[in-house]
Amino acid sequence: MIQVGDLALVPLGFLFKLLSGNKVFSMSHGKDTYFNNTLYQYFMIKFAKKLDGIMCVSNFLRRSLLSKGLNPERVFVINNGINPFDYIGIYDRKIIKADIGFKYNIDLSNKEVILSVSRLVKKKGISKFVKNIFLNIVESVPNVVLLLVGKDTGKETKKEKADIINFEKVNNLKKRTFFLGNIKNRELLRQIYSISDMLIMPNIAIEGDSEGFGIVALEASMNKVPVVAFDVDGVSDAVKNGENGLLIKEGDNEGFAEAVKGLFENEKRRTELGARARKFVQQSYDWDILIDKYIEVLRKVQRA
Repeated sequence: MIQVGDLALVPLGFLFKLLSGNKVFSMSHGKDTYFNNTLYQYFMIKFAKKLDGIMCVSNFLRRSLLSKGLNPERVFVINNGINPFDYIGIYDRKIIKADIGFKYNIDLSNKEVILSVSRLVKKKGISKFVKNIFLNIVESVPNVVLLLVGKDTGKETKKEKADIINFEKVNNLKKRTFFLGNIKNRELLRQIYSISDMLIMPNIAIEGDSEGFGIVALEASMNKVPVVAFDVDGVSDAVKNGENGLLIKEGDNEGFAEAVKGLFENEKRRTELGARARKFVQQSYDWDILIDKYIEVLRKVQRA
């Protein structure tokens, strides 16, 4: 069998199928399914229908492909996963908090920490979170800070960052929101997770640019950090309400703020949810478990 990495490559996959006689399947990650271009959509769907199978990383993506006319017997779902061995060991939160504060020149002592790990693009909803939700949280949790990890270069990201900075100035939040930039060092990123009280995913639905899954939710969970997220796109496959976080109806800014404040007000609940999140993700998203599912699907495709 031949696998192509995403749906942008399905014409090439179909060519391989013709030349080799082998069965061919593709992955579907998100952007490759929703890229908002008429010509791309026409050819992507045309050739995707000719493949033997498509593996989606979320149920949301599968529903999208089925709505475009693909055969449901050839479209499967297996979520993204994690390697638990990457999360062995426990950091001393107090020491790491001081180290991170020193590294980024931020006073994190006695601070409640909300974390976002995402590119500063519109679909991630960070600027809308700061404008419509964060101010509400600040009023109830006066010592809270927001750490933003992610790429902040490029036309769209620069606009998002500028919107956040301007809003901070107007509302005197300049000492509460901090841009840490893109962090490629996985050990440093894990340390930042470890000092955070919760991860936020305030995604919004954007035509032509969806969230295929949301691997950061699994990363946070493995560090015992609960997630508060809007129930949008493929995020619902990465965040299970009550298991590794709280899912809020899209656009319910008040509900999102109340969920965050509730976790800050009830440390026991927050800690228990974090511990449950790690256990849940280990049991549901371990690559060793998912590999068996992949083999099962590949055998089914091979027999068809």
